[in-house]
Amino acid sequence: MELKRLNSDVISKIRSSFNVSNVAQCVFELICNSLDAKASSVAVRVNLISFKIQIADNGEGITKGNMELIGLRYMTNKCRTLKEFQKQLNTYGYRGESLASIIENSIKVSISSRSTGSSETFIKTMGKDVNIEVKTTKFRPSIGTTVTVFGFMSNIPVRQKRVIDEIELEGVKKCLENLIIINPMTSFSLRNDATGLLLLKSPKNADIIGSFRSLHQDINDSFELLKVSKHKVTIEGLFHKDFSLSKKYQYIYVNKRPVNSPKLQNHILKLFQKKYFAQNHPIYETKKYPMYVFHIRCPSSIVDILSNSIKSEVEFQSWDVIMACTDKILNTFLGLNEQKIEKMSLYSPEEVSCGVSKVFGAVQGRAFKRKSDEAFEKENNVEKGKNSKTEKVLSPGTDPTQAYEIYDSGKDLVKPSEHKKIVSILRKPLEIKVNRESKIKKQKSYIETDLNQPYHTSEGLDKEFLYSKPNSNEIQGKNFLLDKFLRSAQISNDLDQVLKLVILMSVLKRSWNRILLLKKTLKII
Repeated sequence: MELKRLNSDVISKIRSSFNVSNVAQCVFELICNSLDAKASSVAVRVNLISFKIQIADNGEGITKGNMELIGLRYMTNKCRTLKEFQKQLNTYGYRGESLASIIENSIKVSISSRSTGSSETFIKTMGKDVNIEVKTTKFRPSIGTTVTVFGFMSNIPVRQKRVIDEIELEGVKKCLENLIIINPMTSFSLRNDATGLLLLKSPKNADIIGSFRSLHQDINDSFELLKVSKHKVTIEGLFHKDFSLSKKYQYIYVNKRPVNSPKLQNHILKLFQKKYFAQNHPIYETKKYPMYVFHIRCPSSIVDILSNSIKSEVEFQSWDVIMACTDKILNTFLGLNEQKIEKMSLYSPEEVSCGVSKVFGAVQGRAFKRKSDEAFEKENNVEKGKNSKTEKVLSPGTDPTQAYEIYDSGKDLVKPSEHKKIVSILRKPLEIKVNRESKIKKQKSYIETDLNQPYHTSEGLDKEFLYSKPNSNEIQGKNFLLDKFLRSAQISNDLDQVLKLVILMSVLKRSWNRILLLKKTLKII
């Protein structure tokens, strides 16, 4: 098949659906244009029934000359040459594609703006079936720009029908929260035009701490701000002294653009766990997470940001520099370096050399076994005079536990150069208790008696110890009566006869007990 170049309309449609794919990203790109225009107030209105989006700001505005070119693809006033692109950009936009993609994905887009020093307001409406021309009016009372999008995602109806209002509004709200944190000098508001409800409002704040607390009013101001620089990379970290049960209080930015970096988040979490692991802190036991705002400034040539719906994925040319700066700023905040110096000064060189193994990352441990006095004396007699590899730690008189060191037979098989890094958790062994019979016999609480020897009341014994042992004839007689009763009950089916036999047996039993009692009385006399 012959290769052919795509038409410009097809190229524009493909790129538009890729660059701006949902409502949250459309709102984000329009707000970024307002922030680049140095706006101190931004108002957002969203109607997901008609897919109408409106962004109003009080920025510098757009002049008539720029209004003629606005909306065309690759038109921008923020980055013109490759040299400027490789430097650190101070603006959000630089490609000149976002507004053109929004226009391509909508029925029409209307822009009205009044620039600084001008009394006229210029209006431009762009769309497929709309005549593009700039009109002049005087109805706008102040400087700034208002962008209104009608029928967003109209050319991709399948994606438009799959929009869930609650989820999409939550994404727009999260998008504004990310921008509120890093732009404290700008006030924001978000309104749902379909219901008229005000979803979010943030006033101007003096710093990032104020903007953080305006969003999360349940968080106090126990923050610490740190800054570190290395090889044209500057990192500013704002860390809170408390912890949270979720990661929603973690914000990462690259050149003021919110990004999503699980790699950096996990690295920061490991540094916190390294600090609090030995102290059994709740951050390790209950999976609590630190709260922070992490802002990285670097040249655009060493970072690659992949746009996403709410946040953008980020990759750096050299992660080593980023991680080194992160380690430095976290170690300063957590005090890991100072803690290490203090620990080394608390112990003598002898204790340090004996307590810590040469194996990196491990602690040297010794096995002990507790022994009784008899086992100790027996072993002493057997091993006396022999060259044993077992060395005595303490004498039985000075060692209350009577513990002896067990020789490590595998110690000589490992060369010092073959030691590897071992990471393990040493637990305290359970106590081994040995039950010993007491040398002093306990006094018996009962009286031993001879059953064959008769007793008399004159000896002071209680009556409960006096009984008679029936002879064999009596036992045979009792068994005979019981056997007759059982046979008669099995043969007779008449209920009256059975009841009579039961009554008879009860009478015989009482008579038998009386005979035994009389026999006991006669013996006593």
